[in-house]
Amino acid sequence: MVRAAYTLFTAGPDGMTGNDDLGTMSAWYVFSSLGLYPTMSGANFLAVSSPQFESAVVHIGQFADRQGGTLTVTAPGVSDANRYVQSLSLNGTPVDKAWLGWESLARGGNLAHVVGEQPSAWGTAPGAEPPSVNKARPDQRTHLAASLRQATVVAPVGDGPQQAALALDVLGQAPVGLPVTVRTTAPDGWAVTASPASPFVLRSGRIPTQQTVSLSLTVPAGTPEGEYPVAIEVSAGGAEPVNRTATVALRPGTTCASVADGQCAVDLSKEVNHDGTASVSVPGEGNFDGSGWSYDAALLPAAGPVDWAGTRYAAPDPTGTAANFVEARGQGVLLPAGSHESLRLVSASHNGPVTVAVIVQYTDGTGVELPVTVGDWAGSAPDGTTVALELPHRIKAGQGVDGPPVRLFAQSLPLDPAKTVRSMTLPDDPRVELYAVTLR
Repeated sequence: MVRAAYTLFTAGPDGMTGNDDLGTMSAWYVFSSLGLYPTMSGANFLAVSSPQFESAVVHIGQFADRQGGTLTVTAPGVSDANRYVQSLSLNGTPVDKAWLGWESLARGGNLAHVVGEQPSAWGTAPGAEPPSVNKARPDQRTHLAASLRQATVVAPVGDGPQQAALALDVLGQAPVGLPVTVRTTAPDGWAVTASPASPFVLRSGRIPTQQTVSLSLTVPAGTPEGEYPVAIEVSAGGAEPVNRTATVALRPGTTCASVADGQCAVDLSKEVNHDGTASVSVPGEGNFDGSGWSYDAALLPAAGPVDWAGTRYAAPDPTGTAANFVEARGQGVLLPAGSHESLRLVSASHNGPVTVAVIVQYTDGTGVELPVTVGDWAGSAPDGTTVALELPHRIKAGQGVDGPPVRLFAQSLPLDPAKTVRSMTLPDDPRVELYAVTLR
């Protein structure tokens, strides 16, 4: 089969068979021509087959005292017809298996083949085949990892106690089960409860297994504005402990920029952090996509209420160098407290469409993760979204008007009307740019 595959390589335009990314197929050809090949990535052995040349010399690079030397591969009389290995020896010692451990080749030596025109019994005895990954020893490793889905949650400053929730994903692996303990350290007077309670067991059986731990925080009444750390330690016997820190930010409550027909157009003036607009006369004012292109400020709505498809939004100020988009950096955004059926977003992304998640928090401390697909500003509307506004061109720094047309996209996310919404946490992906938000 190796000999047959050689014929697929030619000097013509289509002479490289398969996908040669990173020289993969070229490396296959060189290895196979030597009669050696690593059948599994990262394995410590090489499978042996018939070389293509009567003699080849390989200089093995020096690496401390682990390797370095010259390997000579010989196969006198080898050819397309004379291609079957009759016997093999390494430094004069017979080799009966069809593979060699790397340690036997790491310092070089003489690998000598005897070849013939007919298949032989060499390498065909039971157990002579190269090692199989399916026969590896059982994985005895113990490992622990943990990550917070949101590093920051926000809550309004208020006279009464406030509730917040964090989602902690714990991933573990062990030969059987892995008992896990989650410990939290919060400011004095705060209460933190975890579900499931610690310790809990990840039933791994050598397979990485995940458990989401819900952390409910109660912030005492009268806690002043500020940012408060909550330290989280995840530990398990036989594994390195993992430490994470979440931040609870207490801020003054936000308001609706306008209220009409049951719609609250959210005031994002305290949240905008990125200037994504420019003008024909001053094309370098903004930089929406990080490469010098921006929306044309003259074609965007003026600051204030704007109606698109029956929903009223609060448009930011597009003029000058002031920020007018909320670039998603994993931050929490306070929302006016109220009961609503949907969260309406107007947004766009750059450098391709992006699928992420927005986490909505309710005042009872519960939260929900809502999938969101944000369309590329120069692309079409993804499923579940509509074009809120299309502009015929964009502005390029140092040039002015430039194609193609660009867009803002609208979409609706479902909320639980039986609960009072409090905040949302944006994804940590700066390609996502939020323009306006309305609660309906």
